[in-house]
Amino acid sequence: MPDDNKGEVRWLPEPEDQDYPSAADYLSLLESDHVVASVVAALKDAPIQHRKAKDILRAARLALLPEENAHVASDLKKIKEGKKLSPILMVRETWPRACPLRWPMAITGCARATTPTRTRTFP
Repeated sequence: MPDDNKGEVRWLPEPEDQDYPSAADYLSLLESDHVVASVVAALKDAPIQHRKAKDILRAARLALLPEENAHVASDLKKIKEGKKLSPILMVRETWPRACPLRWPMAITGCARATTPTRTRTFP
């Protein structure tokens, strides 16, 4: 692979198959099984969107992880080797901003609407 492409993020055309069960595992902490199944099915049909990584982190209210983080280091290694990354799966939710994760979800009063997206990021 030419050196001029090293460090450039390359993307698979679609998320990898194992990404969907992983998304379902995470979402099952937040929602009922039938809602999770519906969201994951919608993710599979969602269009690919392109978003800046910094904007995703800001919208999700997440801090940038350090390069020493095992998952970050693994992805950085793949990028340096010219391997393609899987687009991330995201679910945009509309709900009250102050709605924390509570148990059971049925009594929280936090109604949500979801818009699944599959996203490729760029710097």
